[in-house]
Amino acid sequence: MKSYKKNIERLLRISATVITTALMIFGCGSKEETISQPKTESISTTAEDETTSIEASEEVENAGIQEDIPTTSILIDKGSKFSDGVAWVKYSIVTDGGEETDSGIGLLNIDGKIIPLSFLDEFGSDFCGGYSYINYKNDERSGYNIIDINGQIITQSEDDTDCKILCGGDGWYLVFKKVRSMEVSEDLYGIIDHKGSWIFEPKTDLMFGYEQGSERMLKGGAEYLYLENGIFHARWKPNNAGRNVSLNVIFDAKRTDNPLMEVPLDFDYESKIEGVYNDSIIWSYSSSYRGSVYRLDGNGQSIKLASSDELEWVNVEYGEGLIYIGTKKGNDARIIDTQGNEIADLRQYQIYGAWITRFQDGYAPVTIKGADNLVYLTIIDASGAFTFEPIKIKDVYGFVDGKVACTLYGESEKINWVDVNGNISDSVVDITPIDIESISYGYIYDKDTYQYVSVMGEYLDVYIEE
Repeated sequence: MKSYKKNIERLLRISATVITTALMIFGCGSKEETISQPKTESISTTAEDETTSIEASEEVENAGIQEDIPTTSILIDKGSKFSDGVAWVKYSIVTDGGEETDSGIGLLNIDGKIIPLSFLDEFGSDFCGGYSYINYKNDERSGYNIIDINGQIITQSEDDTDCKILCGGDGWYLVFKKVRSMEVSEDLYGIIDHKGSWIFEPKTDLMFGYEQGSERMLKGGAEYLYLENGIFHARWKPNNAGRNVSLNVIFDAKRTDNPLMEVPLDFDYESKIEGVYNDSIIWSYSSSYRGSVYRLDGNGQSIKLASSDELEWVNVEYGEGLIYIGTKKGNDARIIDTQGNEIADLRQYQIYGAWITRFQDGYAPVTIKGADNLVYLTIIDASGAFTFEPIKIKDVYGFVDGKVACTLYGESEKINWVDVNGNISDSVVDITPIDIESISYGYIYDKDTYQYVSVMGEYLDVYIEE
């Protein structure tokens, strides 16, 4: 009974939300539209009319029989962001009476089609380059599967191994393999492709150039990140206070002869990998009295691209071959390319809150503090030019699908969307600042209605192909 009641409540909530949204979008119409006109029909007593009447009566009876067959709805109990046009979902099929007839894990395409995956009970990683990996664990061992966007298993770990994928994408995956026996106890690391072939055979010193249990690494732990194009980032973070990172390593799996590059570190600074450009690494360091941005080339040489002229922590954002650099207070701001050439000088502005995103599709939003001490929003192109006159805002939350999510100055807390031309539109659905990061391909999972909905209130019609 509890599950019936819960499912009925879910269906009622969905219906109420859809009706409310429809009214908000289309309005209620005029009285002239809603009042139906009376119809006058002549009454016939001919045999032909009687036959027609009998046939109509039978159709009504048959229709009543059809209506007795319960209809079903697909509810999305849990959903992920879309990646590569696919989202992970946990779904259930419920009758109009509240009975659950089926449930499972599946892949939701952007067109609404759900591909059931009966062999899974948990979500996998975000899709990257058309593939996702899923780690699993049973009573005896751990293992992994790699699947494509159609849900087909491309490769799976061997039955007699105890292993998992630490990170990866684009067909490159870092595998941790545990070997335990009476004679041997080893933690091994290797790189596979999406078909499961070893690009780098498992060994203890793959990432850091020496055994990961050596004296230099007795305290602390490793963190592994996949960047792109076969390039991994490994960081060793010690437990002792006063240091953020003791070792930064770049591992380019395409370079089978010499894949390791170590990012130079000074323990007084905080180093950060900003991104990848043509297999070169853009990285920065910052302290309370200076900061710079570098390019680490394929030979392991770091080339300084720019540094702050002010004695303050720096802020760096990188995307699409363009680098923003400025202080944490928003001063000394400019845009440079990966060779260090200055593309745009923004020093005449104070970047409010140092808020600017990385470039996406040639654009980046930026907030500026005006002479009136109010906050203004605009979007700049790759040359640093404003695409529209700055507008007053209260807060800004993110840059999604070419639009900036913000609240406007002097208006309600409702989130508005500003495109690259300065056009403003309201969110029809209720979206919180936390939700902004979950929007992808124009949709967000709405846990209140158990559906995917666009910011303009359009619900994604989901189905399972028979």
